[in-house]
Amino acid sequence: ISRLRKKLVGSGASIRTLRGMGYRVEEESA
Repeated sequence: ISRLRKKLVGSGASIRTLRGMGYRVEEESA
């Protein structure tokens, strides 16, 4: 998940990643 977290951080979705939905946030951000 740390890898997705770094990628999401650039998308500003790092806050949602903390909820444990990193993999789901990626789909929403995509």
